[in-house]
Amino acid sequence: MKDLPPLTPRLRAVASLVREGVNVADIGTDHAYLAVWLVRSGGCGRCIACDVNAGPLERARETLRAYGAQDRVELRLADGLDAVRAQEADDVVIAGMGGELIAEIIARCGWLRESSKHLVLQPMTAQPELRRALCRSGFEIVREGAAREGAKLYVVISAVFTGRVSEPDELYAIAGRLPENTGPEARDYLLWQAAVLRRQAAGMRKTLRLLVQAEQAELLAQKLEALAYHTNSN
Repeated sequence: MKDLPPLTPRLRAVASLVREGVNVADIGTDHAYLAVWLVRSGGCGRCIACDVNAGPLERARETLRAYGAQDRVELRLADGLDAVRAQEADDVVIAGMGGELIAEIIARCGWLRESSKHLVLQPMTAQPELRRALCRSGFEIVREGAAREGAKLYVVISAVFTGRVSEPDELYAIAGRLPENTGPEARDYLLWQAAVLRRQAAGMRKTLRLLVQAEQAELLAQKLEALAYHTNSN
């Protein structure tokens, strides 16, 4: 029997934000590497691993057998959190999908609006949209991390429900709480986002009616760079 499944830097960043000793729901589990790693490493008690497709769950079942985790990880075929009850999970991981889809899954699950629940989210796209959706729905982002895999950078978001609704400005929507993270991956993520904005600004300047938007994008890029270098100096 194998000990622990290998985790990519992205999944390690996700695992680092899961609270120790809790029960976990892993939504979009795929191979169930994260679920098995959490229970076999002692990071959590039990895990419900869900996927919307049968194929990934078959691969997940093989992972459970390979690592002897059948008694600690339960597999469920389900869309989002539809098959998970409130009392079954303290931390909810939703990783490896688009930010807008993650926001939809959260919006459909009423019991996530309990202060005892903890979200660990890893959006592959639409990170600003996810941050806006969380703030507008009464969730507070409490921590963020970043990970690098090759040339790609990923962000991981930890959030809890407070009921306090807010409207984030554009800078927060893009940067979130990453400026509080002193790791090089967080700095590089902010610089990458600044570079994206600069490319957008360059394209806008080719059209006279978009000059104001181009200047706004350039200003945002400058602010992100300032945050990145401040993060690196801490």
